[in-house]
Amino acid sequence: MAAILPLRIVSLITRLASQHASRAYLGRGSAREASGFRGHYDVLMATPKRDRPQLPPGYITRAPAGMLTWTSVQRMLRSARYLWISTTGADGAPHLVEQWCAWVDDTLYFEGSDRTRWARNLARDPRLGFGVQVGDRAAYGQALVDVARGLERAVAARIARQYAAKYGADFDYRPGVEQYATGPLFRARPTKLIAFDVQRFNTSATRFTF
Repeated sequence: MAAILPLRIVSLITRLASQHASRAYLGRGSAREASGFRGHYDVLMATPKRDRPQLPPGYITRAPAGMLTWTSVQRMLRSARYLWISTTGADGAPHLVEQWCAWVDDTLYFEGSDRTRWARNLARDPRLGFGVQVGDRAAYGQALVDVARGLERAVAARIARQYAAKYGADFDYRPGVEQYATGPLFRARPTKLIAFDVQRFNTSATRFTF
């Protein structure tokens, strides 16, 4: 049985969407400028900056020993079957739902109707808080979301393979490449991510900034 996240860590996830900001594009082919946003996503950054999260004294060690590698975190994100996403409503209230997902090229992809509450929230405010857990490894972060309408076929094929590998056997869901090569898909590019091993949170907690 997977370990349960400490309550103080879970509580941080729904606060992420209001802490970091940037410019992003979302909508039916039209650009939307989120004025006042402060962050950015660097598409040219091959490896995110790695350091310790900023937490109150006593939560974690400040020494670098025990920090997770980006390679190990990528492996965990690729294998994660269930993604929790938090969006912000028009009244500022958080909205939390679970999604299936794929992690390809340091980007989260997930499906869904643009009529859902979370999608309508993202159309107005593209900032996203997210979290995953695989066994004793967990990660939560914040991202900027847009709608990809027609991906490169090589990328679409990798997304389709990941969905089939994770959801084919148990849920009989094996989407074709064409679904992602031509149709809309939500794309979340992380701006910050914190990953850790639940059993040794105080030494493993690692922050990755994009």
